[in-house]
Amino acid sequence: MKELESNDEEAYKRQFSRYIAAGITGDKLEAVYKKAHAAIRANPNVARDAKELGFFKTRSKPKAKAEGKPKNFKQSKKSNAERKARVAQILTHRGVAAVQA
Repeated sequence: MKELESNDEEAYKRQFSRYIAAGITGDKLEAVYKKAHAAIRANPNVARDAKELGFFKTRSKPKAKAEGKPKNFKQSKKSNAERKARVAQILTHRGVAAVQA
């Protein structure tokens, strides 16, 4: 950050515009990261506010909770007897005589 500031002022302003707006200089940058890492180590599972989307965005109202049980797209395995019963059901529905196994 310091090197870019001394070499190319325009690129420095473009790349670090949010730091400049927050009043963070190259001298303060290391302290900011140390403070953030200490806060994460102190409480790594901080819950997000219900209205917060993340990355500077907020919701107008809290996110609605999902109702009911979650969807499960994986089908459970059927036993051999269940599979044979299903085949027999399909055959009788079509008018074909059921096959004895």
